[in-house]
Amino acid sequence: MKRIIALFVLLLLIGCSAPKPVEQLNETPIVAPSETVVVAEPDSGADERAEKQERKQVLDDSLKEKVIQEEEKRIVEAVQNPPPLPQRNRTTVAGEMWKTFSGIDSYKFKTFTGAYYVRGDKVRIVLRSPITKRGVTQNGKNYPEIIVDEVILDRTARSAIGYCFGITEQTRNNCANLELSDSTGFSLPYEEFAIKMPEDWVKEYMTEKVTEEESQKYFLGTIETTKVKFNDGVEMYFYPKAGLPIKIIKGPQEMIVFDSLIPNQARPEDVIHRARNSIPPTELFYAQIY
Repeated sequence: MKRIIALFVLLLLIGCSAPKPVEQLNETPIVAPSETVVVAEPDSGADERAEKQERKQVLDDSLKEKVIQEEEKRIVEAVQNPPPLPQRNRTTVAGEMWKTFSGIDSYKFKTFTGAYYVRGDKVRIVLRSPITKRGVTQNGKNYPEIIVDEVILDRTARSAIGYCFGITEQTRNNCANLELSDSTGFSLPYEEFAIKMPEDWVKEYMTEKVTEEESQKYFLGTIETTKVKFNDGVEMYFYPKAGLPIKIIKGPQEMIVFDSLIPNQARPEDVIHRARNSIPPTELFYAQIY
């Protein structure tokens, strides 16, 4: 009995010392603090700065364009209105041209009349269109009609001799029908064929005052010329390599042109008359090209 009571007391003690069950706490869950979002207020000065920058760019572009336009205008004015040359240079243009001309031995050129070959005081003219004269007496022989297509001038003797050379086949046939030999020369009036040569113009204007000069600016054909205006209003376009004018303007209604002027290409045989049978065929062919 005592053992039973002792066992009962032991069990009772064990039951009292056992830990009580932990009650479930109704705890509020811990929430991590959220990030704070800061909303930036609009920059009221940004638009103003952008507008100022845009205006500045427009002004810069306008300034650049204005500078470019002013520079272009300055260049155009400089080309159209070159600065005047010193008087001491402008009054000697014809003299300088004469000095250049003095260094060449001959020249040739064309006009509406024909081709001119000039060497010293001799000039040979190959006429574009043959001329006809009637009732001519030469060396005691009467010629009812003659045809002339070549004239030889002697500027010292002031003489002119015409020949029916027969530059074209038709002229040769006409001369043959008139029984005209290409070696027979006919005296003609000197004044009828003498013209004012390019060198005569230079000599006349050697002391004339120059009012304008534009050096090697204007092209006449393939020739770069120097334009000179003299005190009397006459304008000359000089070929600097020859020292001779190739165009002369005396007024609105008068202009003289020495076309295709070439220096140093008139040989001694080019300024005299030669019978056809004394000229090599190749030379005769090429001579007509000019």
